[in-house]
Amino acid sequence: MLLLFFLWSCNAETICPNVLFLPFVECPEGLISIRGLNPTDVLWELWWNTRIPGYTLFGPEPPYDDEAAERAVKGYIDYFLRKPIKMDLSKECINPRLYNRDSLLWAESLIESLHARMAQQCQAD
Repeated sequence: MLLLFFLWSCNAETICPNVLFLPFVECPEGLISIRGLNPTDVLWELWWNTRIPGYTLFGPEPPYDDEAAERAVKGYIDYFLRKPIKMDLSKECINPRLYNRDSLLWAESLIESLHARMAQQCQAD
């Protein structure tokens, strides 16, 4: 199977992925690849598209914290800023099952949209 894979190239001002269709090692069934994506970008996308569970809804939603995100993506994330993530973003293959159970949108569609936005942004540059 051919999967979307990003080969990174650098220039003086930006790092931009060139979109190539290359075969690479696939994730086991049920897992999705975040290879080539910044884990903090993945975390932001997952965090933004889920909700705070009703039993923890005390006060306004906290603002997204980039520094906390940098620390969180180094291992398994159960909850991030009161929202359920339930994934280990330190790996190239992630299991979306628990996130999908608790979220508004499925992780697969969010990761796919991240890949597409990166490709579109690169073409615009």
